Order: sequence, then C-alpha cells, then structure tokens
Amino acid sequence: NFNIVGFGAYHGSQKTEDVELNIFKSILKKTPIKFYLPETDFSIAHYFNVYLKTGDTILLKDLVTQYGIRVPQERTIEVYNKWKKLKKINDNLPQKEKIQIVGIDLQVNNKYVSKHILEIVKNPNNQFSILNEINEMVKIDSTSYSTKSTSYSSKLLMKFVSDYKNNKEIYEKNISNKFEFNHILKNLKISFSKKSEREK
Repeated sequence: NFNIVGFGAYHGSQKTEDVELNIFKSILKKTPIKFYLPETDFSIAHYFNVYLKTGDTILLKDLVTQYGIRVPQERTIEVYNKWKKLKKINDNLPQKEKIQIVGIDLQVNNKYVSKHILEIVKNPNNQFSILNEINEMVKIDSTSYSTKSTSYSSKLLMKFVSDYKNNKEIYEKNISNKFEFNHILKNLKISFSKKSEREK
C-alpha cells in the first residue's frame, strides 16, 4: 500500500534540482516520503545516507563527483546544493519520518563499494590480505575506480569475491550486516558480467 512518484530529469538544465526539491516539499506537506531512489548504486546511496546523518560536506563533494561519472548532469554545484537543501528538509522531519536513500542501479564505480565492504567486513589481525589491499587502494585514493574489468579496482574486487567464495566460513563470522554484504556481492557479480543491462 504505497505510491511511487517518478520524476524524469531534464538533463542539461540547472533547474532540474530546484524542481526536484519542490516536488519533495509539496509531497511532504501531505505525506511522509519513505525512500528516495536517485540514479545511483547501492553503496553510493548508503553514503548519501551517511551524509544526511552527519552533514559531512567533504564526503558530499566526493559523492557528487563519483555519482556524476555515469551522468555528467549529476556532477554539478546544483546537485551538491540540492543535497545540502535536502539535508535541511530531512533534519526538520520527525525521526520516524526521515527519508532513506536507496540505490538500485548498477555499480557507478568501485570507490564506495570498496569503502562499504571495509565498513561491514571486520579484518581481525589482518587475516584477510585482500581486505588489506582494498584498504590500501582506498587510503591512497589514486586509482580511477572504473568498473571496467581491466581496471585495478575491478581486478581487486574480483579477487575479493573469489576469496570470499573460497573462505566463506571464515568471512561469515566477520560480517556485521549480512543483508548489505549479500546485496553488494550480487551487485559486484552483475557488474563483472559482460552482459549486464541497467534496465533489467
């Protein structure tokens, strides 16, 4: 028992973000908005939720930069400002009516999925060497994080998926959120496939 409101963004217009905010405000006068599904992947959406909770504008700037890799329209100051305004709107909502960001798109890039994995998989005594490698990649932060199979980050994430498959029992004890982890794995497998189609 719910409604879905779809908004077809007019790419190339800086007014798109203003219209989107006006739609939010208009709907919120009548009813809460439970989920917001921007055109992004699961892990970038996860970190947009982190931004809405913390107000970390350095995180927001990077999220907008990474988010806009697929659609350059999203890599603008207007999008950055939209998220800041959306945070103000969200801050004024009662706790049980806060908006949750959900990403259902294919992987945009590998940066935030790598950070997400490091957040939910513990690595006691550095027993997972592949997690150390991913951590080092994120720490140095000089790769492109391209989802192309030939990229360094993709090869590292493929290695991680394979390591998990071979050591599932050990990993299982160190995963703090199994739902998120399984969803990330599913997304990664889809992004590794040459036949992956966004619409499906």
